[in-house]
Amino acid sequence: MKHIFFAAIVGLSVSSCALPMNSSEFEKAVSGTPGGKVNQITLHIPFDKVIANLKGPIENCMSYSTPALISSHGMVGPAHSLRTHLTILKPGRAKLITQDKQTGGIMILSEPEGGLYIFSADITSESKTTTVIVMRYHVLGPSEFADHMKNWASGEDQSCHHGLF
Repeated sequence: MKHIFFAAIVGLSVSSCALPMNSSEFEKAVSGTPGGKVNQITLHIPFDKVIANLKGPIENCMSYSTPALISSHGMVGPAHSLRTHLTILKPGRAKLITQDKQTGGIMILSEPEGGLYIFSADITSESKTTTVIVMRYHVLGPSEFADHMKNWASGEDQSCHHGLF
């Protein structure tokens, strides 16, 4: 899955001649491609509760490192460090960004600091009891995050569903 996603991001980026170097460029690139996905969920849960519910999965499920995959014929895949950051932009508004930093592989294009942008979500309070999450990602990427985001944000299921990548 990692290799397919990486190829998709490179393909997406080469078509525009550069990798997205910040979250805004990533969101624009993903929103404007056939393989891009924008998914919105509405939760009848207060914003602060949604943010509190997401903190565990962000730390435990959306931020981790994997070693390089090595076979008897040499390296099969580079090491990855997946990092997710949740930033409160102002009261009632937050941004979640996930980046994948590859080490030990060959990077054809200049990579953004922190790694390739692979997932973003805008989290917004619509009212005292309603929160909207708008997620952006490539369909060959971390769609599993989007699949589990509603359960994580609602607090219904905090499990990691290992094997996301």
